[in-house]
Amino acid sequence: MIESSPSRTALATSLMRALHARRDPSPLLDDSWGDRLVPQSERDKFSQRILARMDSDARAAAVLRAPDSILDDFLLTNVAYPGVVIRSRYTEDALRQAVNRGTRQYVLIGAGLDSFALRRPTFSETLKSLKLTIRRRRPLRFSASKIAASRFRRLYIIFLLTSRTKILRMLWRDRRFGGTS
Repeated sequence: MIESSPSRTALATSLMRALHARRDPSPLLDDSWGDRLVPQSERDKFSQRILARMDSDARAAAVLRAPDSILDDFLLTNVAYPGVVIRSRYTEDALRQAVNRGTRQYVLIGAGLDSFALRRPTFSETLKSLKLTIRRRRPLRFSASKIAASRFRRLYIIFLLTSRTKILRMLWRDRRFGGTS
């Protein structure tokens, strides 16, 4: 497996799912893993970028609050926040319906820091899962996907080095998913 650094999108998405589980009174999904998968160093970088965009008065007021509130407030007001939560819930509901109809394997393209296998271990163990993460970034010290892979035998993580990879052809040939290679 090639280790790579999660994109900012993957990091923010993970944090948004966790924030939703922590702060919304009736969460659509429970993702406490989102907070655990994003290293504090990455949270600090996000907070620094947020502070750098503020005017001096807003920055002074923000610094007086709890450090995590800067990032939480930014994520809560981000236009992507509701979409991340709704998309995650919709996808899991659709997967459950597919499994009820007999589906036993699924492919998640652009997996990033997806925590489904960690949050729903009993459900995920009934599936053969392939997570494809397309990377073009610097090396990473830690991989959230490694955590999931070490816990679940039927979870496969493949890091693609370019988005131009012929994903469907690769899946078609992969023996783990009924292919011939």
